[in-house]
Amino acid sequence: QHPIGCPFAVRCLLAQSQPQALALALSGPVWSSCARALTMDDTEAAAAVPAAAAASALPFAGSEESKRGVVYIARVPPFMKPAKVRHLLEAVGPTDRIYLVPEDDEKRRRRVKAGGNKKVRFVEGWVEFLRRADAKRAAEMLHNRPVISSGRGFHGSDLWSLKYLKHFGWHHLQEKLQYEQKLRAARLRAGLAAARRDNEAYLKRAEAAERIAGVERRKRKRASAEDAGTKGGAAAAAVEVEIRAKRAKAARNLKQTVPLRRPMGEAPPSKTDE
Repeated sequence: QHPIGCPFAVRCLLAQSQPQALALALSGPVWSSCARALTMDDTEAAAAVPAAAAASALPFAGSEESKRGVVYIARVPPFMKPAKVRHLLEAVGPTDRIYLVPEDDEKRRRRVKAGGNKKVRFVEGWVEFLRRADAKRAAEMLHNRPVISSGRGFHGSDLWSLKYLKHFGWHHLQEKLQYEQKLRAARLRAGLAAARRDNEAYLKRAEAAERIAGVERRKRKRASAEDAGTKGGAAAAAVEVEIRAKRAKAARNLKQTVPLRRPMGEAPPSKTDE
């Protein structure tokens, strides 16, 4: 798991008695700057290895991993499964790993809701051939060619869209997927943080609005009580004035010309006398 020419790898090869791999390791670019590390201890040798070479994760030159080739599928035929893709591409050469990217869940949900096909659809993919020559030949022979040579069936009118990726290994794809996962996680965290900030701001505005509404309610209640007291006093005064007017109208305002009491034995005056 060390880069080509790394002293630790050379020591392992010496211990395992692998002369061919040892010669390959000694021819690596790292060995020129690390040859003196064989006489050092592990701590000094680790300090002597360049950081870029120590961090390198490329496969060994001449290994089985380096002899493989990767083909990029820009457009996967609609609703074609990975097993079918492997079956069609293995007509050119043996394949090992295959990775197809499924479509967005929201697009599939809208399609199913509109009455479309419920199967999973893949948008793009990568196929690893065991031999680099087979990968090149597959990209040259099948690009812009019908998926099915007979032209019949569900994919009879679909065309391949293939491209051979030069100097591209499966570990690059893994790094790409890891980077995309980290990017999605960062976007998710940013989205959650933004939603949290919006929620806190909304709650603050709602609390402020509730306080303002409470103040307004108390003001209206106080004004209503004052208006009710004023109207009640005015109504009572109006009733009192009306009662007094009625009493004044009912009372007689006549001048008394005849004494109220007559002497005993005196007869009341008759109408003729008047």
